Amino acid sequence: MDKICIVGSLNIDLTAKVDEFALPGQTVHGKSLDYICGGKGGNQAIAASKMGIATYMFGMMGNDIYASMYERNFERAGTHYSYVETCYDASTGTALIEVDKTGENRITIIDGANGCVTPEYIMHNSIEITKCKYLLLQLEIPMESVVCAAKIMKEAGGIVILDPAPAKPLPLELLKNVDYITPNESEIDFIAKGADIKSSCESLLALGAGAVICTMGNKGLYYVDAQKTITCPAYDVELVDTIGAGDCFNAGLASALCRGYSVEEALKYANAAGALAVQGAGAQNDEVSHHAIMNFLTSHPN
Repeated sequence: MDKICIVGSLNIDLTAKVDEFALPGQTVHGKSLDYICGGKGGNQAIAASKMGIATYMFGMMGNDIYASMYERNFERAGTHYSYVETCYDASTGTALIEVDKTGENRITIIDGANGCVTPEYIMHNSIEITKCKYLLLQLEIPMESVVCAAKIMKEAGGIVILDPAPAKPLPLELLKNVDYITPNESEIDFIAKGADIKSSCESLLALGAGAVICTMGNKGLYYVDAQKTITCPAYDVELVDTIGAGDCFNAGLASALCRGYSVEEALKYANAAGALAVQGAGAQNDEVSHHAIMNFLTSHPN
């Protein structure tokens, strides 16, 4: 099978469970506090590893206890992380997360060492990055580094998958080097500003993206490229926690394509990975594995 590389963020998530989110000036009591390895880049890398694909992580961490915690997670998952470097001028990236009783979340990101993932770091590792067939990118590292990574992978003949989160304006130079872009409804509204999902997707295609996959929660997903349109319904599962679901979806998409699945099959596989994640498994949990996804697809024909 082909290999996946991820260039992106590595965070430690400080996750507080609450009944309801606090209003401005209000104090609420939390139910629990967990320290969890996260960041969209690390989530995707560990999820893809647990789906049975050779996965290589590129990013930066601080010289702190959180880096050691993350390294242990990589080792358990089988993720190749020898190209992850230490930024001595910043702490490991941190996410402050609140999750309410409905499973919705609010997140504050402190970039930390993720801001040290520079174009120079990308170019220094370009030979190793382009040994992989698939590159997964997100927007929790500097935009110029995302653009640089996409460009070198595209020039090398690889496939670039971009999760445009958190939503930011996207340079044309990035879009023209992206094979698959995977926004959710709020992200595509921000970056494309179309009258509806269809027009927003078509706008991104016109700007250079190879294919657009808009994930729409319980409404399923909408896929479009220059030749075809595909819709996939959502799976009817209990929503426990949406954190990491998008990361599992993107890892599932890349993993399925690595296995040689058709686009239609890959979308179903990715959808199943996301459905497992929202049931509380999360992006870095053993329950989101290739075996679990295949069992899910068997028991949930869609």
